Order: sequence, then structure tokens, then C-alpha cells
Amino acid sequence: MRIGVNTFNVKNLFPDDFQGTLKKLKDIGFTSLEVCVTFQEDNQNLKDLPEETLELIQLMRGGIWSKEEAEERFPLVRAAGLEIDSIHAGLDCSSPEALLKNLPLLESFAEKNHIKYIVTGFPKNLEELKVLAPVLNQMAEALQKKGVVFAYHNHAEECKKTDGVSIIEYLLDNCPCLMAEPDVGWMHYAGMSPVSFMEKYAKRIVLLHLKDVRFIADENNRKPVFTAAGAGCVPMEEVLKLTDKCNLAANGLIIDQDDSQGDILMDLAYGVEFVSRYKN
Repeated sequence: MRIGVNTFNVKNLFPDDFQGTLKKLKDIGFTSLEVCVTFQEDNQNLKDLPEETLELIQLMRGGIWSKEEAEERFPLVRAAGLEIDSIHAGLDCSSPEALLKNLPLLESFAEKNHIKYIVTGFPKNLEELKVLAPVLNQMAEALQKKGVVFAYHNHAEECKKTDGVSIIEYLLDNCPCLMAEPDVGWMHYAGMSPVSFMEKYAKRIVLLHLKDVRFIADENNRKPVFTAAGAGCVPMEEVLKLTDKCNLAANGLIIDQDDSQGDILMDLAYGVEFVSRYKN
């Protein structure tokens, strides 16, 4: 079975033991690493952020790499036996013009580092996403010509409906070149059925984040929500049964657990064992 893990899962482990953490992920059974890469300048808009947000950014540094850090570390990851063919790209999406400026950066990065799938996601309201949607489709079309698939990753915000329409559905219905990397945990958290979404958009799904949650919590109580894939209330068995209908990449199944109430590596091992029962 080929299964990936997102770098954000082990953000707290990489800073202290990068090589050792890679080995542990490989020993657990992971075959690939989906790397979160920021393409924004390190100091861009930081002066305008509140102190608690700056502290959060520092905590996330182990799981979100600059493009320079990524290029330095990719050879180490691959030497450890983990493939990298998809990245989760943090982009400047402050305006359509700013978003489009990311395109040449993504094209060159993908070519240089042998990336086949680029995923992005930035929670905004529906009206803001309607303005950015044409640019997302333009970027997807341009990357497609370079042999790279561009996909959108949802958080909870993109799954909530405004006037009967969710952001993730709006984007896929109006951006024919844009593919999807659904996060089934955030969908469930927001009250959207990941099973119904997968049934509707199966052919647009190229990567799948297997996040699980314990219960529906409020926006100020997110930390205790996350649990090992298969141990929560997401209908993970139904989700995995539907993956054969999707257009998944070879390393398209990706465990993405934002936090753990115990040992994150033990949770990830549980997730791999759970998925292996249904996917060979």
C-alpha cells in the first residue's frame, strides 16, 4: 500500500530530529511525504499580525517550509526512502494579481523538484473566492500544460454553505481545470458529508486527506478535536471504499492529523494500520 503523510503532522518533531523523524515515518509504513511549502516572503505582512498569530507561525515552522528549505531537504527526504510528488503551497492570495504572480514560481519549482501535484487552500468567504476563481482556473490550465496538476484543499470554512452553496463546490463547478484534494475531516467538522462530496466529484479528486475528528467542537475549541485516522467519527470506511472511483495519484492517500492528545507517531501508526485493512 502506498500512503503519504503531510509534514504538518510532525511539525513539532522535525526541528529536534529531522532525519530520525523521517526514519520513524518510513518505519511506520509511509511511502511519501506531502510537504507544506510557503511561497510568500518570510516577512510579508508579519508586522500587521497579532502577537498570538506570530507565535503560531513559529510553532508551525517545522511543518511549513520555505521554498529554499524545501529544496535543501527534498534530497534528504528522498534518500530516506520517502517519495515527494505533491506539495501544499502557501500562496499570496490577497488579490487576483498577487495570486497570479505565484504562477511562474510554481512552474519553476515543480520542474526543478519533480513535483507532479500542487495543492493550495486559503479560507475566505464566498464573495472573495468568486473573485479569485478565474485566476485559480487560469493557473490550473497553465500548470496542466507543464504536466502539473493544480488542486484545491478545503478547510472547514470552504464547506459551509452560503445561500445554499459552499466554496469548495463553487470552485469545482466554476473552475473546470482545477482539481480537488478533499480533507474529509474538515468536511465532517463543517457539517458536509465527505461521502456525498466524493460521490459527486470523484473524477476531480486527485489527492485525499484522511483527517479524523472526535466530535463537533466550536471554533474556539479545535485542539482536542483531532484523533487518529479511523478512531473518530468520520465515516472513514465509506470514504476508503469510494477511493477506487476517484482519480487518485499513486501517493494520493495522505494522512493529515493536525494535532494529537497523545503521541502523534502512535496515532499515525494507528492510521496506517487502519487504512491498510481496506487498501492493499
